Amino acid sequence: TAAGHDHHDGEHHEEEHASGNLAFFAPPKQRQRWGDQQVHPHTNWGDIFFDLFYVAAAYNLGYILREDPTATGLLYISGLFFPIVNLWTFKMYYDSRFYHGDDYWHRGYEIALLLALATAVSYIRPVAIMSNPHNVDIFAFSISIAIGYALALGRLLEIILVTKFVPTQTGLFPEAAVAALRDIVVSGFAFSFLVAAAIYAGVQHYNGKDYDNTTEGADAKKSDNHTEAEHFRRRWMAESAEYEQDNIAVWLMLPGVFSIILWWIKRLCYFSGTVDHKKTTVPMNIDY
Repeated sequence: TAAGHDHHDGEHHEEEHASGNLAFFAPPKQRQRWGDQQVHPHTNWGDIFFDLFYVAAAYNLGYILREDPTATGLLYISGLFFPIVNLWTFKMYYDSRFYHGDDYWHRGYEIALLLALATAVSYIRPVAIMSNPHNVDIFAFSISIAIGYALALGRLLEIILVTKFVPTQTGLFPEAAVAALRDIVVSGFAFSFLVAAAIYAGVQHYNGKDYDNTTEGADAKKSDNHTEAEHFRRRWMAESAEYEQDNIAVWLMLPGVFSIILWWIKRLCYFSGTVDHKKTTVPMNIDY
């Protein structure tokens, strides 16, 4: 059965890992086709480590709400929250359909995705800091999220390339490439807005005067008697008093992520219709 085949592959990869004979690249495989027995993915340490970053993200977003419970604060919570959640959705959606062996290529790919997510989470700061375009925070967040989306799209592109250029005995079938191409088109729309946000934030940051060159920043750095928290507070107060808010980068993130949400609503409405179980064929536009 499909479940037995998946279990056998898992044992094979564990033996490979134990012996140290890891391949550089192992083609991904489908978990099952339409109508096959469902094969549930196994939770591993990488998945748990990935989820832990969302605990830190929730804490940082809660700090934004506590310090700025206004419409602007809600804007930043939405603009930062949804792109991060969509990364989790991409990973869940991919892992529920495909799996791969324990090879160096996919190990490195997972690490790169974790680093992109971790960097984005670490730059979630209060509105007074992120709305200052001369700071690196909003630029670092937007470019990190854009890199994470690019890596997620790269996984789908890998499915298409393997399906086309690698023999079919690898475990991928034509419908995998069709679904991957569809997902690239849908997610690419959101990715384009994230790239636009990263470009805008980068231009504003590198064309402006950095905080480190201001009088408040220099005075704060000269003092050895202030703790890191006190330095952070002084930086926040100085910036919020000196600069006007620039929220364009956050606004640029929203259309793309909401387009994905609308697409998911459309999919749920599509599958909530009546199914004719007497039909023996499956339409080409239905996922496997």
